[in-house]
Amino acid sequence: WVAVLAVVRPLLAGWQAGHTTAREGRRQRAVSRAHGACVTRSGVQGSVAVADPARTGTTTMVRKAAPGGVGGLAISAADAPVVSCLSYALCSMSMVLANKLVLSRYNITQTFSLLLFQTAATVLLLLLARRTGHVAFAWRSSTARRWLPVNLLFLLMLFTGFKSLKLLSVALVNIFKNLTNVVTLFGDWFIFRQRVTSGVVASLALTVVAAVFAGASDLSFNVAGYAWMALNCVGSASYGLSTRGVMKTEQLDQFGAAFYNNVLGIPLLLVVCFATGEMPAVFAIPQMRDPGCVLAILFTGVIGFVLQLSSLWCIKATSASTQGMVGALNKIPLSVLGVFLFNDQMTLKLAGFITVGLAGGVLFTMAKLKVRREAEAAA
Repeated sequence: WVAVLAVVRPLLAGWQAGHTTAREGRRQRAVSRAHGACVTRSGVQGSVAVADPARTGTTTMVRKAAPGGVGGLAISAADAPVVSCLSYALCSMSMVLANKLVLSRYNITQTFSLLLFQTAATVLLLLLARRTGHVAFAWRSSTARRWLPVNLLFLLMLFTGFKSLKLLSVALVNIFKNLTNVVTLFGDWFIFRQRVTSGVVASLALTVVAAVFAGASDLSFNVAGYAWMALNCVGSASYGLSTRGVMKTEQLDQFGAAFYNNVLGIPLLLVVCFATGEMPAVFAIPQMRDPGCVLAILFTGVIGFVLQLSSLWCIKATSASTQGMVGALNKIPLSVLGVFLFNDQMTLKLAGFITVGLAGGVLFTMAKLKVRREAEAAA
């Protein structure tokens, strides 16, 4: 919640400042029409002086929103890289742990309804961010038609991710998530003709071997969980590859892509929820009368959007390479937290294979960063 407030507070401050400015503007125009008011700007930074003839000798000072900082906190340029990386890592881990809490601890089985709520929350927060001027995107029918297949892959990725996270431990989900890189790497090589180095292949081989032995050492082996995880790996890789192509041709940034993903997904999810009977039955389940469960569900709706904000902030304050490395490294404490928070079964052998698999993910990220630097240097 600290990370959420740190990133969302500027949006609320911007909305309040915009609302105050609009209200003052309407009042000034009304006074001007009635009395021929003269509006002058003050020399005080961040204020507007309004001369009101209806109030002789009085001047109203309207304070503007102060620029800079995060959530009203003044963060220096020297501290921004560290703070942004910590914020991104905290948001990323919080997203996984919150979903695991809702799906496993509170045993929410209405997956489509949960997904519908999260997509709707993201759309509302994106519109709020656009209203306050923090992001900019527009609706184009041609882009929506091209984005629809990508949206189906996006929903497949989220749905299978929910299913696998409910049935498998956080540590196993993390290590098998790294197998997505195998499919993605093949797509990069086959579709985009990207160069594959020996370091990348070696790190992926290490990840695959560790994942196979980790699955074989899993005491609570769940066939359905691993099947959903396999579908999630394929869906995630397909979504990433298709998103890259459409974003290049349509010139969309990360927020534009998020807007189309969630807006296009809402109608489809509504149809599925009513067709499967999840709606309106989800509002009558006992968990919805538990304040802790409701708070956790609300948190999952907010943290997904905040994760995108913190990701962009991390890239802006550091680089895309640093952001990728933070994403790879935060899986290590996330796996440890999953064991302690959800009492996942863990043996010494399984912990060793998971550690090797996570190390393979870090090595893969380092190898990809090296390839990117060499490509940039050659260009």
